This record gives sequence, C-alpha cells and structure tokens, in this order.
Amino acid sequence: MAAGVAEAMWLRYLTDALGIPPTKPQIYCDNQSTICVTKNPVLHDRMKHVGSDCHFVRDEVLAGTMATHYVPSTDQLADILTKPLPLQPFQKVFTSVMLPVAEEIQHLRNSLPDSVEVKCVDDAYSALGNCIVCNDYFALIHPDLDKLTEEIITDVLGVKVICQTIARNVLVGSYCSLSSIGGLVHPDTSVEDLEELSDLLDGLPLAAGTVNRGSNVIAAGLTVNDWMAFCGSDTTTTELAVIDSTFGLRDAQSMVVDV
Repeated sequence: MAAGVAEAMWLRYLTDALGIPPTKPQIYCDNQSTICVTKNPVLHDRMKHVGSDCHFVRDEVLAGTMATHYVPSTDQLADILTKPLPLQPFQKVFTSVMLPVAEEIQHLRNSLPDSVEVKCVDDAYSALGNCIVCNDYFALIHPDLDKLTEEIITDVLGVKVICQTIARNVLVGSYCSLSSIGGLVHPDTSVEDLEELSDLLDGLPLAAGTVNRGSNVIAAGLTVNDWMAFCGSDTTTTELAVIDSTFGLRDAQSMVVDV
C-alpha cells in the first residue's frame, strides 16, 4: 500500500504542476487489517517491521490527502496482473477491465464522421504509434506484427503495407515521419538504405535528419501532413530547413493560399 500511496502522491504533484484541480486519491486494498492500521494510531509490537511504511500511509490519511477503502478480493482488479486467478474470477475481472476500452472506442466512433472507420487491433505490440508510420498510400510497420494486424491495417487505412526497419530499428513509427510529399528518417540511415526505402515507397523523397536539437526519435518531435508540420520547441533552424525542404511545406502553403 505504501508504494501505491507514493505513486498517488507523485501523480498529485504532477497534476498540481499542470494546473489541474486536485482530487483526493482513493486507495483500494483487499486486506482489512492493513486498512485498519492506516486509520488506527496504535502501533503494536508485532508490526515494528512495517513501522515506517505504516506511519507514511497513516500521515497521508490523517492529513486528508488520501483515502483508503476495503475492496473484496473478488472485486480487486489488480489481481489479474499479480495472481494466477481461476477461470471464473479471471473472466469477471477481465470483463471489468475491458469494458472501459469498448466504451472508449465507441466514444471515438461517435466523435468522428461516419466515413471514418475505427478498428481495435489485438496485437502483442499494442503501442501502434511506435510500430506504424503511414501516408495516404503506404504504411511501414514493425516486422513482427502478426498477419491479422497487417490485414486490418491494409483494409482500414487503404494502403500498401510494408514490413520494414529504419536504421536497423524495428520501431518504424518512432524513427520516421511520412507525408505524401516526403519523409524524414533516423539520421543513421545509410544512403543505400534511403534509396532502397524510397524505391519501396514509389520514389518518395526521403532525408535522414533529427528534430529537437539532435533527437533521432523523429516522431516524438514532429507531426506532419501534406500542408503543415508541428515541431518540438528545441528544433533548430537547420533542422527546420531540412523539414521544410523534405516535406515541401512552402510549396504546399503557397498552393493552399492560391486556392
């Protein structure tokens, strides 16, 4: 419980720094003895070995910055991550955990035009933003994504899917940004690899470079489409010039203004 309280305190400090109105964290535990100890000022001799943790949690509870609650073991959602549950309890907890995911997907569908298709991918590599980079015609994907995920990407995005690495990195979504006009990739990408990748993308102009004053994690500091790019605040003038040239943003801006 002490570790959970410490994490909650860190999150509280973070939200305070971001200007988010504070709320009292609620700590749930399936051990009634532990709950009692956090609220009872008497510390028994048999509990000397947990004295420091006990005082740490109790001080937060007495100060009103935390609240502790008992939750039955059958309703303890954390057990799915820490214990080999029997089938029935596992299914109950799994359903409780996955329901918000289904609600979130439905919220996305309701918030977007009907013409936009939203699909949930069940893959071991769940951080898809790190594993996929695409433009209007092609998608470069992590080489180890399964075949079903590859088919879903093809159907939903309507693009040609290519299993690829960038400078020997499998996280293509992190080390590359693409538009329909050009692409920026990891600075360690060799000239031969650039030419080969450009050929795979039907001659799309590519450049090796950095963002945010030398960062090779391109996608962490650059979001781009065919008309505009947003870069991290530390991006240098030289890096901006490479991005501007690679993605043809001046020409795209002129076309938009002319239209």
